[in-house]
Amino acid sequence: MTIMTQFSKLAPKNKDLAKENLVDYVNACNKVSAYSFAFTKSNLSPLSIPPAGYSDFVQQFGHAKGNAMEWSNSIIPNMIAIPQAIVDSNRIVQAKFNNILSDLADLAKHPNDKDDLEDIKSNLESILTRAQGEYDSTVSLIGNFDSYSSTLESDYKILSDGLDKLNNATETDQAEVKRLTDEISALNDEINKLNQYLTAAEVGLGVSIFIAAVGIVVGVATGGAGFILTAAGVVGIGGSIAGIVLANAQIHADQKKIGEDTSKMNDYNKDLLVLNVETLSLKNLVQANQDARQALVIVSNVWKDLCEGTKNLIDILHHAESDVATNINQATDEIKQAQADWNDIEKFAALLVNVDYNFDPNVHQLG
Repeated sequence: MTIMTQFSKLAPKNKDLAKENLVDYVNACNKVSAYSFAFTKSNLSPLSIPPAGYSDFVQQFGHAKGNAMEWSNSIIPNMIAIPQAIVDSNRIVQAKFNNILSDLADLAKHPNDKDDLEDIKSNLESILTRAQGEYDSTVSLIGNFDSYSSTLESDYKILSDGLDKLNNATETDQAEVKRLTDEISALNDEINKLNQYLTAAEVGLGVSIFIAAVGIVVGVATGGAGFILTAAGVVGIGGSIAGIVLANAQIHADQKKIGEDTSKMNDYNKDLLVLNVETLSLKNLVQANQDARQALVIVSNVWKDLCEGTKNLIDILHHAESDVATNINQATDEIKQAQADWNDIEKFAALLVNVDYNFDPNVHQLG
């Protein structure tokens, strides 16, 4: 095997898998950004009968909400910019591929031309610099996920511990509060079943992609009239599915039953039910953040693999210059294949750039 049969190292290991990983990441981004949006929009209602320790809970809730808001404003824009980064980087890398192809064509005519060899090395170094920069950026973003995960988990533990004290107060109807909290969770699951997550096949067909803000129950409306809904990150293909959720008969039936049961509770336990559901929404954000973090780690491998392949090729060129002029035709074919594969990934990423993260700031109500 000669140097000129090593240029396949510049191609992605599996372009189709890379595209699948990108879609998984976009789905994860949608989920974490939607739950973050939802939590920042949530508010604790004034309680009719504030229990002991409630003021401390409100203070901690505000702190957790502030952390989620900071995440939404500073990190989420970087999260959803990953597909655009792939598009931008590939256009630079493609120019370097073209330069290398030109050098190979010249080497075919002038096998002893050292300038062509040096130019090949220079272009490979440029590819490595770009790939390393993108990889370092994703590693930094992964670090932000880790930091925020620690913050989220700390916030959730503090709120959960405070909520346990309220749930165990003598005024609490523990069985009924737990039962209704579980019913609300089940209702949220019914809504989530209507999710349509993106697939690589759908993106490849160029379908219109719209990520809708659809309701998740986060609180009981005043007087038990209904349940307040806010963004839940439900994905719609070709349009919003908000109407589907709002028109679903089973969801309405479940909501009505919960509303009837809640109306029988005293004000203290109604208020406590709200606190339980709000805190549960933070737990969902913790899990969504972990899922998005893992999806980004997988996506980052496309840059890691390009870095490793390019480094290896540069090292081979430095140690076996005399073998450069052999198998130029194969080297040319391998670079062209790498170009085609990266262009395919770029074209796919460009479609994902157009995903509309449209979270409705208006709160909806069922019932």
